[in-house]
Parts: sequence; structure tokens; C-alpha cells
Amino acid sequence: MDNMSDIFSIYIIICLDIICFSVGYIIGMMSHKDDIPKTRSFFTKNTDKIEQSKVSIDINDSTYVSEINTKGLEKKYTTLGETQQSTEDISSAVNKLKNMKR
Repeated sequence: MDNMSDIFSIYIIICLDIICFSVGYIIGMMSHKDDIPKTRSFFTKNTDKIEQSKVSIDINDSTYVSEINTKGLEKKYTTLGETQQSTEDISSAVNKLKNMKR
């Protein structure tokens, strides 16, 4: 009988959670106002100054890149893509590890 009371109390808790969520959702929708401006960031205090300081990007189709100079770039990894084949098998690698433990 104790098992039935546990199941019944779980059902009551679940129903109360659903009811509380529904009531909160309805109250939130009733008190919602569309005229409140949305904040862009939680860290800035004045959003007007941020919007004024933004620089708009102007796309100009008449400019183009005629030459890319890569002389100043540093070259690294000259052996990139080269692979080495190992002649050892797994048992010899395990033996080496065992010898290192000693």
C-alpha cells in the first residue's frame, strides 16, 4: 500500500508542476508589452551610444585586388605531407614499453 501512495504523490507533484507552469505562462502573456525595447547586451548600459558608434560597411563593386604579395610570409613545415613507415610491429613496441618500465 505504501507503493501506491508514492505513485499517487508523484502524480500530484507532476500535475502541480504543470498547473504552476501554465499559470505562469498565462500571467506572463497577459503582462507582456510590445513597446519595451529589447536589450542587445547585458554588459553595456547605454545601447544608444553603441548603435551610433557602429560603422556601416560600404560595398564598392569598382574596387578589386590585382596582386597578392606573399613574399613577406614565413614558410613553415617543409616536410608537410611526408609519412614514414615503421618497420616495427606491435609486439616489439610492447616489449620496448615493458623494458622502459623496469
